[in-house]
Amino acid sequence: MLGLTGLSKGETNKIIMARNDLKKPIYVGDTHGDAQSAKVAEVLFVYASYGFGEVEDYDYVIDRFEELLTLGI
Repeated sequence: MLGLTGLSKGETNKIIMARNDLKKPIYVGDTHGDAQSAKVAEVLFVYASYGFGEVEDYDYVIDRFEELLTLGI
């Protein structure tokens, strides 16, 4: 449970996406928890390998933040 909603990060992200009418959001993170949150929210997960965690299940991987612009998503 996180934040004021009392919901998981993934469920909270679903609320944020709906509230803001986001069409194709992506989730950028560096932990297994981030990957799981993206899965719950049903969005693409971009693993930031330059972060602190190690993730095995991701849709895309970047080594530098600037690489987001090259993914074509």
